[in-house]
Amino acid sequence: MRDDVSVLLLGPVRLTTPSGEVAIPGGDQRTALARLAATPGEPVPIHDLIEAVWGASFPVTAVQTLHCRLARFRLELRAAGLDDLIEASDAGYRLRVPPGCVDAVRFESLARQGRRHIAAGDVPRAERVLAQAVSLWRDTPLGDCEQTAWVRREAARLTGVLRTVHVPRHAPNTVKSLVSRDKDVEEVTWLLANDRLVTLTGVGGVGKSTLASQVAECNRSSYPDGVWCADLAPLNDFALIAHTVADAMDLHDQSGRSMTTVLADHFQSQVALLVLDNCEHLVPACGLFIDALLHAAPDLRVLVTSKVPLHIEAEQVHDVKPLSVPEPDDADAPAVTLFVRRAAAGGFALTEDNRKEVISLCCRLEGVPLALELAAAQVRLLPLAELVGQLDNLIRMKPAIQATVDWSYELCSAAERLLWRRMSVFEGSFDLAAVENVCASYNDIPLDTVLDVIDGLVVKAVLTRLPEPGPVRYRVQETLRQYGREQLHQSGELPLVRRRHRNWYLNVAEHREQRWFGAAQQELSAQSGLDHANFRAALGFCLTEPGESAAGLRLAGALWFHWVGGGRLAEGQHWLDWALSATRQPTIDRWKALWVNGYVTALQGKTDAARQLLTQVGKDADDTSLAHTAYVMGAVSIFEEDLPTGLALLEQALARHGELRELDSNVIMTSVTLALALTLRGDLARAQSLCCEARELCEANEEKWALGYVLLALAVIAVHRGELAAATALTRESLRIKQSGQDLLCVAAGVGLLAVTANEDERAATLLGATRRVREHVGLADGSVIGHRRTEQAIQALGGTAYEAAFGRGARMSITDAITYALG
Repeated sequence: MRDDVSVLLLGPVRLTTPSGEVAIPGGDQRTALARLAATPGEPVPIHDLIEAVWGASFPVTAVQTLHCRLARFRLELRAAGLDDLIEASDAGYRLRVPPGCVDAVRFESLARQGRRHIAAGDVPRAERVLAQAVSLWRDTPLGDCEQTAWVRREAARLTGVLRTVHVPRHAPNTVKSLVSRDKDVEEVTWLLANDRLVTLTGVGGVGKSTLASQVAECNRSSYPDGVWCADLAPLNDFALIAHTVADAMDLHDQSGRSMTTVLADHFQSQVALLVLDNCEHLVPACGLFIDALLHAAPDLRVLVTSKVPLHIEAEQVHDVKPLSVPEPDDADAPAVTLFVRRAAAGGFALTEDNRKEVISLCCRLEGVPLALELAAAQVRLLPLAELVGQLDNLIRMKPAIQATVDWSYELCSAAERLLWRRMSVFEGSFDLAAVENVCASYNDIPLDTVLDVIDGLVVKAVLTRLPEPGPVRYRVQETLRQYGREQLHQSGELPLVRRRHRNWYLNVAEHREQRWFGAAQQELSAQSGLDHANFRAALGFCLTEPGESAAGLRLAGALWFHWVGGGRLAEGQHWLDWALSATRQPTIDRWKALWVNGYVTALQGKTDAARQLLTQVGKDADDTSLAHTAYVMGAVSIFEEDLPTGLALLEQALARHGELRELDSNVIMTSVTLALALTLRGDLARAQSLCCEARELCEANEEKWALGYVLLALAVIAVHRGELAAATALTRESLRIKQSGQDLLCVAAGVGLLAVTANEDERAATLLGATRRVREHVGLADGSVIGHRRTEQAIQALGGTAYEAAFGRGARMSITDAITYALG
């Protein structure tokens, strides 16, 4: 390695030595040097160099030409005394300099350091470091290189980093964030810059998740299309990995495609980082999922945490070690810092009197962060000397982390131990009501003491209180949850507590289903999103435990509002398909599951599959199921453009609901769908009457989800009457209700209708493009005649070139941006 040269990329490309600047004669040679310097010390394959120098327009003789030009350049370097600077090998070419010799690498390193100091609340230090970073910037990066796609992309990326080099007015002050992981962050960042998949491995509690979050935060500026983090710890069904990632990204799709395909398409042209946390229990499935994404998305990077490697192609493994332990009398070691900061919550302070005991304890705990935090939590309860003595005896017999968790468990009261192990059945977060109903009421933990027991576990660092809005929610750290699960299994209580967990979330689902048609709808939707992991756990228990499948069928059907109202159509179909295949006895719960599954399947555009499900609801089914089945079957017929059949079925459904005196969101949707069918037939008067009545019922009950469709149907009727101003106002009101972007069918229809009613042709063209963008995620086809007519009008008014430009702007919008533009 040559450490006596500097390669400057933050401006015109320059190569300098202590003797002065070395001339680089041609733009292609400067570009090749820049590409080598982008990954100093690492071999760059020939095809990568060709892409950088010529882009897609490379000559037929590119390989030979590249070798010749680099050979001439190496001769010139030899004349300047740098004969070993560029090394050729079978793997390609390598620039033999350490990373610190490249200004762009130093710049990014300083920028990351500054962000870490900001996160840690050290603003003065952040300002000094970021000032050093800015001082390296000379001009537009790679300014005198060939302007190929790689050069433009790299220059844009570095410029994006520059935009983040500032100190925010209010820097967060976090303690845990960055305790001595600087070296790890740098190493993992370097791996991600050179490889597309990095797995952080290590024992439970060593800090893999914390390190992953630090790497993600410090590198946000390097990934202009986003950094996304998904925790897979609560997931036990490998078929839902892609759904979990999409949920974490707030990416909704109702097109009927596999969610892996949806994510692959989403990431295809993006420069993004995806963090998958806690993958060890899903290693084979995670490997297949990641492999599919990496093959589809060339600029995607994936960072994984797992106790074991994935063992797939291109994986780079970084073994996460514990924090550095102190040398004798070294109180500044990272392990000591973490312990003291955590213990400070209990009033502890490091003094000359306790310094040696603290250092000894941190050494005995081997610097494992979880062990340090559990020990620090006990300082308020035990004298330090006694704490050190107890742990010292245990650690002689077993590893530090196991000994510390065992010790923490034994120090808990009997009630705390009961709650710890029973809470292990929860996946993700949970609230007090769930703990009371699942973990107490066994005549061993009185209900009026549960909150005190929970507070004791929070103090002991077993339980974390989450900063969520609304009711307080809790979570058990994954290593401690797994420990509690093992204790629960050994106690023989596991099946009982899992059954109580299922019973509680079945009760929650049915209670929310009953309240869905009302003012609490938005709150219920948010709460159900927070409970999603536990709904999954309850369904998984039902469908894998012998004798429990009937309850799973009931739960999957009761959650229709969560599948449909929450935009989780594909996952709803997954659970309903599984539940229906697990039990075939004709019951009310089965008939309900059939029409609900037909509903979520039809909304994804799978009308044939929906019809097959709905025809299984026989004439001996209960009246409510028959009414809902007629509604969904009627909607399917409308989707398939069979207007007479659809009208007959929808009339039948509405009549049945009236006879049963039922009123819920799906009854309203029956009226809406019938009104739209009547509009297509030309009966605007009856369509208007149905919608006005439905609107009154929604507003009287403060229902919002179905009201969005009612308003949209009224807007369609207004368009057919030529009342475009009224249609615009109604559609905007509908879109404001659907602004979360979960209900893509209504959003697509709303944005498309605003294109029809737009006065300006350019705006109409942009909205038509935005409609196309949303409809990519909707399974039902767009058969709007008026939409096609508006397209022709806009093309005629603007001309083809201007129309395509406006349409393209809309088509490039995100769904959120499309809604915002439509409402603007």
